[in-house]
Amino acid sequence: MAITDQEQGVWELDEAYNKQMAGYWAYNAPADPATFGWGTYYGLPLNDDINRSSPTQIGGGAFSYISSTSALNVLGTRSDGSLWAWGGTSMGRLGNNEGPGTYYSSPVQIPGTTWSTAENGVSASWANGAALKTDGTLWVMGANYRGSLGLNQPGATYYSSPTQIPGTTWSNIGGFVTDCGRAIKTDGTLWVWGRNDNAAQLPGALGLNDTISRSSPTQLPGTWSQCMNIPTATYGIKTNGTLWSWGMNQAGQLGLNQGWPNGAGGYVRISSPTQIGTNTDWSLLPKGTNAGNFCIAAIKTNNTLWVWGRNDNGQLGLNQGFPAYASSPIQLPGTNWSQVRIRGSGMFASKTDGTLWAWGDNAQGSIGNNTGGSPTANEYSSPVQIPGTWVNSPLHGTGSTLCFANVAGS
Repeated sequence: MAITDQEQGVWELDEAYNKQMAGYWAYNAPADPATFGWGTYYGLPLNDDINRSSPTQIGGGAFSYISSTSALNVLGTRSDGSLWAWGGTSMGRLGNNEGPGTYYSSPVQIPGTTWSTAENGVSASWANGAALKTDGTLWVMGANYRGSLGLNQPGATYYSSPTQIPGTTWSNIGGFVTDCGRAIKTDGTLWVWGRNDNAAQLPGALGLNDTISRSSPTQLPGTWSQCMNIPTATYGIKTNGTLWSWGMNQAGQLGLNQGWPNGAGGYVRISSPTQIGTNTDWSLLPKGTNAGNFCIAAIKTNNTLWVWGRNDNGQLGLNQGFPAYASSPIQLPGTNWSQVRIRGSGMFASKTDGTLWAWGDNAQGSIGNNTGGSPTANEYSSPVQIPGTWVNSPLHGTGSTLCFANVAGS
């Protein structure tokens, strides 16, 4: 049967086959999605000790979600339900059944293929980590300082393999930082545990209106959809869209319109959840970070991005430098923000059009625009675009000078 170079029409099966074999049609299989990373080499699984100031592809396939509040310990999941870790094995925090003394610069698989691939299904801190399975179970690993693993053991014990916290209805890990854990169940209840008496950080960090540490999950009143925490404060969105905070208020980080500092060198400390404003349209919090950055961001249902807290490195993105700070949420220009992450003294965020933006300090090249240097070199107090087209959700969790993002298949 004759072969025609006509591009459009209706053909029999053998005609279509002949056109393809003759080269008139070409089939280009879509490329796999890929994960890119940049910043400090400590947390980049690139098997070397070179910082990257531009996004560099990570081998072995894309990650569904990566969590790192410290470059010393990183957890990531892939679409096949596998869980991977890299960094140092100190305190058993990688969950690969090893004690201190080994550092992995490439991903190492933690046994199992039923780990949750959702962005709220994994959390890594400098000392420990946690991950959800698809059956609703919650597993922890690493250091148990002051009951921070929630295993009803207040002493300093260590687990180098994933160990289950009782229950089968866990759905959202709020974050693991500074000897505290937080997680939400399918019924919207929020549970907290760990240290609650650290005067250097915050008495009452768990939000339970006392200073008593808990080594088992304890319920916080209300029904919640999201929760995140930094070392000195915690933030949550309730199912009615209201935004709440508690903890220490350095640089106005609680968003309650209170200044910095309070009295003779002190800070306002709030040990119970307190509502930020009266709006009911909050929709998205960033994942937590272990860095003492004191800057926060959140997104509303209309895709507007709001920031508050400390701004000494331009980390609020408001085109202002030190000593400015914001004690209440202030809108960053734009109405198409999709996700935001905190990275030490800076932030990076994606838009719905697939663009990626960063601002704040540029330590170890963490801005990702091919410039590097110390935290004070090449600071940006307004969002700077990182070249390329990116997957706008999910945006991976970040360490203090470490970033990850995905590029879709083409």
